[in-house]
Amino acid sequence: MKKLLYTLIFLGLAACDDGDIIVTSFDFEDVDLQLCEGANPNEFVFFKINTSVNEAISYNFSDARYSETTTTEEPIIINLENSDNSLIYRQFNNSITADYYCNNIPDSNIIVTEELVSEGGEATITNVIVSEDDNDGVASTLESPNEIDPEDDPDGDGVPNYLDDAMDDPEIGDANGLIEDGYDQDGDQIPNFKDQDDDNDNVLTSVEFFNIDPNDDSFPDTDDDGTPDYLDDDDDGDKVSTLDEDVDGNGNPRDDDTDNDNIANYLDDDDDGDGILTKDEDTNGNNNPMDDDDDMDGIPNYLDNNTAEDVANTNMDNPSILDNTVITIFRTTLTIRNLSLNEVNDQFTSDTFSFGFRDETISITTEKNED
Repeated sequence: MKKLLYTLIFLGLAACDDGDIIVTSFDFEDVDLQLCEGANPNEFVFFKINTSVNEAISYNFSDARYSETTTTEEPIIINLENSDNSLIYRQFNNSITADYYCNNIPDSNIIVTEELVSEGGEATITNVIVSEDDNDGVASTLESPNEIDPEDDPDGDGVPNYLDDAMDDPEIGDANGLIEDGYDQDGDQIPNFKDQDDDNDNVLTSVEFFNIDPNDDSFPDTDDDGTPDYLDDDDDGDKVSTLDEDVDGNGNPRDDDTDNDNIANYLDDDDDGDGILTKDEDTNGNNNPMDDDDDMDGIPNYLDNNTAEDVANTNMDNPSILDNTVITIFRTTLTIRNLSLNEVNDQFTSDTFSFGFRDETISITTEKNED
């Protein structure tokens, strides 16, 4: 809808004989929706400013159900007959900025030349999450099976692909309540596109996908097993998971280098530099080198080359799990229906006026589930 009101202009002058207010534009379709909080709790004002003709439209309301960073379980519907929840159209003698609505004391040089105030109607406000991403440098499609957009909803059933039991069938949504196969590499109930550590090895994906060769855009695969490091929970293929190669127990496998060869243990297939591959130091043959300690000194064979430094730097306590941060975009949409103003009601061309939407981007950090 390009215009809400008819443009009434005669010889370039916005005026009429009976003194009625003439709205010369009311064109806010391509103007950003902005938001300010009021002086009191749960007070808000949405507004749009059309600087080309010094006009603005605002909607101020009070409602404890609204937060720009919380999804609305159902649309918030507010009656505009209440004077505390009103839509106001204004024309000004000069151009204004957001400070006009966001400051407690407006600029005294700004004068309202024309004003229309709502007398009735209904405001509908929704706030939903439109995007979540782990900001790890890997596109969400590349972190999903067959490069499918995990947040897309091709069958229109309201369930995104990564949760949809049948993404091409609108009659079937998320019946099992589980993340679909291929979207959660480490099984931590965080889909890959929202997981900063896709393989749960305490090494961030943003570190593991980086290739030191600027001419090579492939994902590093240290052990050449066909699974790139950022999806591989045993990056060097030595039968010791990357998570367990954090021998000092500080939650960071990247700073553990038992043999001081400048290769971190989790990327080193011979952790103690004794010439015997770590995977071959599994002397009891159970595919777990961590429980082989032939000399009973408390240090597993794969870390033991009989130096004092091995003893000092070895701590086989369970390592911590990294917290997870997701970049989240909330989108507020505001729509006004059946609007009536104190004047010029006969000029309306539509029963619905869309204020448009406003996005708010924040980082949300949660603890990862070790189970």
